[in-house]
Amino acid sequence: MDPDPAISSSNHTATGWWRQILTLLKGASLAQGLPLLVTPVITRLFSQAEFGILGIFVAGSAILAVVFTGGYDQAIVLPRSDRRARSVLGVVILIALGMLIISLLILAILEITGMTIPVIHEIDNFIWLLPASAAAIALSNGLTQFHLRSASVGRIANSHVLKASSLVLIQLSALIANFGALTLVFSRLISNWAQFTLLSKDVITKNLRNRITSLRDSMQIFSKFPRYTMWGNLANIAGIYLVTILVGSIYPIDVVGNFSLVQRILTVPIIVASQALGQVYYRSSVKEMQRTGSARSSFIRSMRLQAGLAVGLGLILFSMNDRILEIVFGQGWGVLSSYIHILTPLFMVRMLANPVSHTMITFQRQEIMLLWQVTYVCIIICIFLFAAQQNYAIEQTLKLYSMSIGLMYVIQLFLSWRLARGRS
Repeated sequence: MDPDPAISSSNHTATGWWRQILTLLKGASLAQGLPLLVTPVITRLFSQAEFGILGIFVAGSAILAVVFTGGYDQAIVLPRSDRRARSVLGVVILIALGMLIISLLILAILEITGMTIPVIHEIDNFIWLLPASAAAIALSNGLTQFHLRSASVGRIANSHVLKASSLVLIQLSALIANFGALTLVFSRLISNWAQFTLLSKDVITKNLRNRITSLRDSMQIFSKFPRYTMWGNLANIAGIYLVTILVGSIYPIDVVGNFSLVQRILTVPIIVASQALGQVYYRSSVKEMQRTGSARSSFIRSMRLQAGLAVGLGLILFSMNDRILEIVFGQGWGVLSSYIHILTPLFMVRMLANPVSHTMITFQRQEIMLLWQVTYVCIIICIFLFAAQQNYAIEQTLKLYSMSIGLMYVIQLFLSWRLARGRS
């Protein structure tokens, strides 16, 4: 008897889905695991205050990078036509380069007039590097979506590995010549541009040849993305990285360093899940939605894997204590155990919710995501304003933050499931 074509097609799709997941997981795991592996060396080369400066620089770069894409990077996967997708990528490239020039001009004007940007003064020496770092991240995000569309997951995985390798090599150069915070900041800048270089090979020049009319049409077709998606992504990224800046506005810079390292430890599995599971889920959900009008199967399949990873992560993190952390990271870092125990439940919920949050983009319900994300950022700001007024210790502030934001991610997960079932 001949095999059922529908079953064969389904098996082929499932096999392809798992192959893409494994490719991206290998790349993302290596890319995130390599810096984490050398962290015990890095924490002995740099102080907590220097880690605090790096944390603020990374936060600023990530927040600016969202604006530098105009939100169009998330639209690259959606067009049925490859020509239209190339046009959308062209829009991302032009916006990123334009925003880089504008940002440098603004900084030059501020420098000439003697005005200062209301940020923590410790990064004043590195403020000129922020736009360059943000532009590299923005361009890489657009190119990642472009390669994801064509299932070129190998190049995406390799770009993450290259970024991590260059980051680690520059940071380890401190064994020979240590320039303090400058070494850490420079490692981030160079690694971001290294990733862009690999992703842009044979792509950038072709997409800059798009006709002006084609670029304008793409901007009109996906006009919801700068109106909703960009602001939603900005709120989402700000909600993650703004916390570092807010911690620095209330507590000493060494506390920022402690918090930044905890974020680095806890966000590794979330980044791996978002880069691997999230990207493949997004592509899979788009295909399923175009075929059936829902993304139910893709959602359930992704959630099963995410739940197993989240539980395993939680068990490992809750087993950490002061003694273990001081052995691993060096003297003075044992205080991280209290931070980790407080924040682990929040990061487990985030690990479940983040990858499938692409559902709202798949069904082009960006306004729902925007409302959630704006509420999310407002709650974070209120938490830290309240903590500052009450003179909370950092542990008290983190407990309030973990409980409140954890609930917000539960709500996000519920909204994503509702949409994945095909309901408005």
